[in-house]
Amino acid sequence: MELLVLSKPSADLPTQPIDISNWNIPSEYVFADPTFNQPGRVDIILGAELFYLFLKDRRNILGQHHPVLQEYKFGWIMSGSAPVSTPSLSVVCATAVISIDTLMQKFFEIENSDSESSWSVEEQACEDFFVDTTTRDSAGKYIVRLPRKPNMTGALGESRSIALRFFLAIERRLQREPKTRKAYTDFMDEYARLGHMSKVATNDATTETYYLPHHPVFKADSTTSKCRLVFDASSKSSNGLSLNDTLMVGPTIQQDATSILMRFRMHAIAFTADVAKMYRQVWVHNEDRALQRILWRPSTNEPIEEYELNTVTYGTASAPFLVVRSFKQTSNYHGHQFPLAANRLSDFYVDDFVSGDASISAAQNLHAEIDQLYSRGGFALRKWASNEHAVLSAVDEDNLATSPFSTSDSEGALATLGVVWTPSSDVLQFKVGALQDHLESVVLHCTYL
Repeated sequence: MELLVLSKPSADLPTQPIDISNWNIPSEYVFADPTFNQPGRVDIILGAELFYLFLKDRRNILGQHHPVLQEYKFGWIMSGSAPVSTPSLSVVCATAVISIDTLMQKFFEIENSDSESSWSVEEQACEDFFVDTTTRDSAGKYIVRLPRKPNMTGALGESRSIALRFFLAIERRLQREPKTRKAYTDFMDEYARLGHMSKVATNDATTETYYLPHHPVFKADSTTSKCRLVFDASSKSSNGLSLNDTLMVGPTIQQDATSILMRFRMHAIAFTADVAKMYRQVWVHNEDRALQRILWRPSTNEPIEEYELNTVTYGTASAPFLVVRSFKQTSNYHGHQFPLAANRLSDFYVDDFVSGDASISAAQNLHAEIDQLYSRGGFALRKWASNEHAVLSAVDEDNLATSPFSTSDSEGALATLGVVWTPSSDVLQFKVGALQDHLESVVLHCTYL
């Protein structure tokens, strides 16, 4: 790891205040840490690959038993031993000595958000359930069971009438909005065409069912589909329970977006992509699909039909865990064949891949391995973008996020983990939502250090 930004407390350094009044430090020296002699938290750890890149030529030895001052790109730094002014402090310091191995082990225990030891009983149960019940089909795609909470099987009340009322209300809206109706119908047609939902047989006698209300949302900054459906698994059934009330959520098994973005901008060659229809690449076992029923008809002239959603459904409580865990399992199974790609699993945030490398050739090799590794699990990456066109020379234009011939920043701007990135100019922008009419976007010009 080249740069590690700490989001949680670690040991303070130094462990006690240091008297520097008689050190004779030149007054013109500006320090990278102006309060280096006072205990404070560690914010950033630089790996050896980066540390020596920022060293400058000047050095100053303050004297015997004093540290050495070294000029650094971010200001002067120092290393070495420091005299302790009082014997009592020496005793305290001696009793507080911790080996570097112990300190680093404690640090990684604190920082590792994917540590199984920090999972709750339910989160561990959800993981165990995934391991015990997940299978794969002949194409390598995952088939998962919905992780029900203990004693919740069969607990749901009647939900069809609630979903029907909701659907009729949405249908009236669609009648007033022809463009919305067409987008809605196109979405449903694609769902059925890809086999992601199937019509329920009229003689089906499943004992426990759950019907999901649904409504459209429009994503203005999407480079693919503008209209998507939201399935409401939190809608209460007749006895007050929803499907989500009966599902285990599962642990968080990916890093936070901020850490991923920080690593992203440490690369000279940066690129992004996303996993196509990620949730719909993981199948739900046919015994659980009755819990994912919907009502639909493309026209009021046709009867309302019942359908079952065959894939993991966005809106169900366990969906993020099931999908991300399946994705991670692909790396576990096949990572030894594609070590470059396997080492970048932490550069994924749900379906967004935000990464890079030191050179064009290295980035090209990484791109090739990423594509091959995750295709083994049925996950295809698309909407590739890079600040260096040559990296994506082997990518079909249909799989690019923007046209390689776009010349304006407005044409090439992409939403990336909550910020806007323009690959051609390598600029990050932060849009201020509520104040957007009064404030211009904050712009950062990204320079590789």
